[in-house]
Amino acid sequence: IEEMAKNYGYSSPNALYAMNYGSGVTQKIAREAALNAALAQKASDTKRDSLTWTDEELEEHYQSFNGDRDYFDFYSYFVTAETIEQTVEPESEPAEGEETVGSEETTPETKMVADDTTRAEAKATADAIVMAYKDGDDIEDPVERFSAAVESQTEAEPTERSNVAGRSLAAEYAEWMKADRQEGDVEVFADAETDPTGYTVVMFVSRNDNHYNTASVRHILIKAEASEDGSYSDEAKEAAKTRAEEILAEFEAGEKTEERFAELAEQYSEDEGSNTNGGLYENIARGQMVQEFNDFCFADHKPGDTGIVYGESGSYAGYHVMYYVGEGGLYSSYLAKSELQSTAIDEWMTELNNACEVTEGFGFRFVGK
Repeated sequence: IEEMAKNYGYSSPNALYAMNYGSGVTQKIAREAALNAALAQKASDTKRDSLTWTDEELEEHYQSFNGDRDYFDFYSYFVTAETIEQTVEPESEPAEGEETVGSEETTPETKMVADDTTRAEAKATADAIVMAYKDGDDIEDPVERFSAAVESQTEAEPTERSNVAGRSLAAEYAEWMKADRQEGDVEVFADAETDPTGYTVVMFVSRNDNHYNTASVRHILIKAEASEDGSYSDEAKEAAKTRAEEILAEFEAGEKTEERFAELAEQYSEDEGSNTNGGLYENIARGQMVQEFNDFCFADHKPGDTGIVYGESGSYAGYHVMYYVGEGGLYSSYLAKSELQSTAIDEWMTELNNACEVTEGFGFRFVGK
């Protein structure tokens, strides 16, 4: 802070604080506030860590989500009801409270809408897709059979595949999807209870109920150097890979322990999110990391296994030197515990705040000045 004040031309840290936070705010007050905030956070973390539930309680709470945290894999195809031009006569009588202006005549409006006939045609097409699917026993794979059924009735592009959390499922088929489904189950759903604009044919593939073990790993990221336009050349990627291989060789040439890998991560890693804690990521869920990183985490490794994987996102491209720490608990239990903790902490904080008496001291007159 002293260096910052000097660089920005302030006579002292107190002058910097006063300019940014108001007259009367000094370095001493800011330090005390920062210390109090750190202690409050420590108290909150300690309280959170002290909260425990049995495996049975966590499972019971997860089930109370009613599938909202599960992920559903399915194919769908929407059959749109054809719209036709219809003339809509405007109301001849003014609405209650409205006044008529002179003897103006109203002009009929034309709209493009689906009617009972086009809706029935769309429903018939959707039902035909289901029938073709059920009759396609010669195609063993349900996914291929569903695509073939859609193409046989519509000559459309391949069907749409989705992987969606239960809480984000479309309302018309959410309840059906969350029931006891089997791979290959198929059904037709209207997109509205009345006056639907079309019908969705849905084919269930699988359901991920998050009852799998998370993973913990350490890694060392070596980034490829970006070109001026933000792209990454093959040469830059190869240089990053070579450097990653050198670091892994250095690790394997010495004491091959987790502690030693952590030291190398803090020395070499370019991942700002983990290079101060030994490159550690704990309780990783499937799909949380970039694909190659994710694949390493869930490839049935044993503690101590190492490897090098490529990784790329919108912010980097490069290579990860990996160290598998071990398996964590059930991800479903982790989700349940996280919500229970948050609820308990919120209630605790509310109780503490309600017990406080708020007073305005002398310094309050300077707020906003």
